[in-house]
Amino acid sequence: MDTLVTDTLLVTMDPTVPGATGDLGIVDDGAVGWTDGEITYVGPAAEVETADADRTVNGDGCLTLPGFVNAHVHGRHTLLRGAAQDVPEIEWMTRAL
Repeated sequence: MDTLVTDTLLVTMDPTVPGATGDLGIVDDGAVGWTDGEITYVGPAAEVETADADRTVNGDGCLTLPGFVNAHVHGRHTLLRGAAQDVPEIEWMTRAL
């Protein structure tokens, strides 16, 4: 495994993950590991071997969440944004839209 984040408050969004509680699948002392950009471990930190990771990050005091995707995009507005780089965004939205 390339990287392992341990000792983190882990929100898995999957209540079936071992050690997870509640509908959000929260693991109090969780870990997330990945190899070649793909997640290879999600679960309790106590159940993963830290020696298997090339790099270990202590996530104590941190919250680990799944990635979020912005599915609400107005493509035409994105294409026009570069036309007014020197204008503050709120002014651009008010005048251009």
